[in-house]
Parts: sequence; structure tokens; C-alpha cells
Amino acid sequence: MAEVMIGIDPHKASHTAVAIGLSEQQLGELQVPACPSQVDQLLAWAAAWPERAWAVEGAAGLGQLLAQQLVAAG
Repeated sequence: MAEVMIGIDPHKASHTAVAIGLSEQQLGELQVPACPSQVDQLLAWAAAWPERAWAVEGAAGLGQLLAQQLVAAG
């Protein structure tokens, strides 16, 4: 089980990510613009938690591109 779950709420103009720890405490929050560098910004922010899992809302819809980018990044 990952130590941190990062949930992402995608929107047309921006995406909001929240990191939650094992005891369900919020560890951090980040909002990034929906743009080509979105995944790089998210990965740089999430590097603080190497044992992490991602949850992208609407991964088959509005969050599809971001979900695919995260999978491609490993």
C-alpha cells in the first residue's frame, strides 16, 4: 500500500491535487494550469512522497490526458 494517495480534480483550465497520508491527514495541495507542462509540475511536487498512488477523477473523461501522462511517466 502506498504511503500517500494523491487525488486530482481536473477542470478545463486547471487541476487541483491533494496529497493524503496513511492517517488521512492532508500533506499538501497544489493547483496547476491545464497545460503541456502539467504533469512535470505535478511530478516535481509529488517527489516528496516516493511511495505514492494517484487517483484522477474522470480518468476516462476530462482527466484522461493527465491520467495517461502520469501512466507514461511511470
